[in-house]
Amino acid sequence: MLKIERCLSGAVLKYTAMICMLADHVDKALLMPYITTDTMLCLKIVHSLLAIIGRFAYPIYFFLLIEGFWNTGSRWKYLRNLT
Repeated sequence: MLKIERCLSGAVLKYTAMICMLADHVDKALLMPYITTDTMLCLKIVHSLLAIIGRFAYPIYFFLLIEGFWNTGSRWKYLRNLT
């Protein structure tokens, strides 16, 4: 029988999503105002990479939300506490 190890805990996923969201916010707040048609290619590449990395935050947070909903003792209290 194969032993399945859990390599990604909820905390690791949460921190990964936080870093992805931080990358997206840095891109939007610090780089986006300076992106024009005359911008250097390296800045455009960094902008694109940070935007792509930032898009991973939502699916990870959504997965954690659904996982928490299915594994809670009281789903009504869980839904109430989301607001």
